[in-house]
Amino acid sequence: MARFNKPITLAQQEIKLRKVYPNLIDKISVSRNELSCVMRLQPTAESREYKVNIRFKIGSWPKVKLVDPKEIVLVDGKKPHHLYGRSVDGGERLCVFYPKDCGWTDNHFLADTFVPWVITWLSAYEIWQITGVWVYPEYVDGKPKQDQTKD
Repeated sequence: MARFNKPITLAQQEIKLRKVYPNLIDKISVSRNELSCVMRLQPTAESREYKVNIRFKIGSWPKVKLVDPKEIVLVDGKKPHHLYGRSVDGGERLCVFYPKDCGWTDNHFLADTFVPWVITWLSAYEIWQITGVWVYPEYVDGKPKQDQTKD
């Protein structure tokens, strides 16, 4: 007999985020079938602190935007190409996974998967600012990019 897993509810997502990141969450709420979590993340002890807003609706992919700092640092006059652009209300929308190959399902906890992906993105962003090389896995035309050299 096939067993179907029910998606993790937004309430369960909220409880787990509060449990795993109790001191990093500035604001978390569930409203209109959407979870919104504003939290402070610091990839390493030497890193700056970033404020992000994670939004998630069941049946959709989680999304994250940078709240503070508002502006992405330019390297050689360019932003990293791992952004979806600015959200309507401001803040850069971060591209932390390739949707067609990310392995995300509604049976994953944001606290266990998505938040670590955001932290890894922020770490890669800091390395990119110094080296101009994006060290996080990349996809080009739907295939993993093999060459991680400077563009």
